[in-house]
Amino acid sequence: MLQLTWLKINKFRNVKPGTELHFGPKFNVLLGKNASGKTTLLDLVASISNDSLFKYEAEEAEGFDIEYRYGAEDCSFRVRTSHLPSMDSYAGQDTLQTLGIAAEPSKRRTWTLEVVDSNNFRLCSCEVDGNIAKYTLGTECKYEHVVPPEVSAKWSIQECLLNAWNECPSEETKKPLAPLVVMSWLRRMVNFSLRYGEALDEFHMMTCAMVTLRKSYLDSVFMPLEVTNALQERLKKSPDNYPTVFLFSEVQALARVLPLLGFASGEFRPQLARRVSNNGDSTYEFKNVEFLLARQTGDMIRADLLSFGQKRLLAFFWYLAVRGDLPVVADELANGLHHEWIEACVKELSERQSFLATQNPLLLDYLPAGMPDTTLVHCSTDSTNGHGTMCWRNFNEDEQKRLDTAYSVGIQQVSEILRSEGLW
Repeated sequence: MLQLTWLKINKFRNVKPGTELHFGPKFNVLLGKNASGKTTLLDLVASISNDSLFKYEAEEAEGFDIEYRYGAEDCSFRVRTSHLPSMDSYAGQDTLQTLGIAAEPSKRRTWTLEVVDSNNFRLCSCEVDGNIAKYTLGTECKYEHVVPPEVSAKWSIQECLLNAWNECPSEETKKPLAPLVVMSWLRRMVNFSLRYGEALDEFHMMTCAMVTLRKSYLDSVFMPLEVTNALQERLKKSPDNYPTVFLFSEVQALARVLPLLGFASGEFRPQLARRVSNNGDSTYEFKNVEFLLARQTGDMIRADLLSFGQKRLLAFFWYLAVRGDLPVVADELANGLHHEWIEACVKELSERQSFLATQNPLLLDYLPAGMPDTTLVHCSTDSTNGHGTMCWRNFNEDEQKRLDTAYSVGIQQVSEILRSEGLW
């Protein structure tokens, strides 16, 4: 599974230019005071993991320029993406200006993608400039791909990889790209499941989850892949009369959350909103999900009647199911959770990469303190220039050594060590 290993900020909002962060394969914890950019960094990491950086283009008037790297066993995945204020003219602009109508040219999107293997041999690369993409496959095969401006406005890694895949001259050339193409497609499948927030946004998204199914098409919004796959199978077997009730036991993460919540069983029902048939190919649209949980006595309770903490815990395990093997990005995970639930959440994250921002010492006390399991990132602000520059950095060698030494004694909790050492 690909993991985010490195991030460099050349230009992004008011983050200090030249910022470089290295991330570990398991827990990556962001520490800092309010307004130091923890949530900003979480959102950026989430957008990178979902191949949706283009969302910043409408927000960042001054443009942005970042680099990042994904790593896996047999390849790494390096990307530099920028949206700088260079301008493109468009058809009709001169005519509008002649008539005295102000017409600003559109901004140009430029970025590069490079895929290399473990020996740093380039498998493929792509340079996107506006609506022109230039590909190099291996060392010799080169070609250009031109798309309409309205399509290029949302060029992504997915489009580039799929085009490179289609142009591969042989199956041997395609082989190393296969896992990246699949991973990129899966990222786009989990749109709107970026960051698990500190309140109940994900709970409300969970109850409003949607999926559109067609014979050769699937579009999902905050719906676990296990559910969409099961829906497809049910529709194949019985396109006109099929059950839409799912048991929690059918989704691995939800099966594990039931005893934590204190319930014996649970079920949920995606609601069929629309069905359209065209030449024997039916399209099904499911919108909104109803959740029911059963106590040991058999009494049923709707999810909207759960407590704040129960809702957050249920939503987190649903979020885990939606993310699949993608990195987990969570803000104030411990908010509203009992310490036993916090411990259970940390256990769920122990075998995958996660990015966590917290000001709650309880979460830190359940995390492993030493490298390589936990990588700490310090977030602060520098107001000497009057602009409140956000400064992000990894703990240096001395800080990590002090933490590891204090932790090895086993007397203090992690949060106490960080405070006593002046690291948090």
